[in-house]
Amino acid sequence: MLRLQMTDGHTSCTAIEYNSMSKISLNTPPGTKIKLSGIIEVRNGFLLLDDSNTAVLGGEVEHLIEKWELQRLLMKMILLRCEACFLMILSSTGLLWLSLLWWCFTFYRFEQTWTKLVEHLSYRISQNG
Repeated sequence: MLRLQMTDGHTSCTAIEYNSMSKISLNTPPGTKIKLSGIIEVRNGFLLLDDSNTAVLGGEVEHLIEKWELQRLLMKMILLRCEACFLMILSSTGLLWLSLLWWCFTFYRFEQTWTKLVEHLSYRISQNG
């Protein structure tokens, strides 16, 4: 379920994804123009949106996108650091196979190259003699 802050430049409101919306996701950049149509139900002050009452028109707002991309990059870095800490704990407890599985999952999920996996393996092999 997504929560959206919407404005027409004068009035602001909050909307939530009432039913799954195929064209709006966490990857939709801020500033994207959305056309509302038909009757929009309002509950507890939230517009209830779904595919039947919205259309994505596109567009972008440069300064919002720059901040959004930086926040996404920082979040990925934080997640990678947390996963690296978890990996070190697994490695230190002798669960090397589980740590390798975790690395594979991490690299698949964040679309990284296999270079870091090879570096990790080389480091672990050199550490274990």
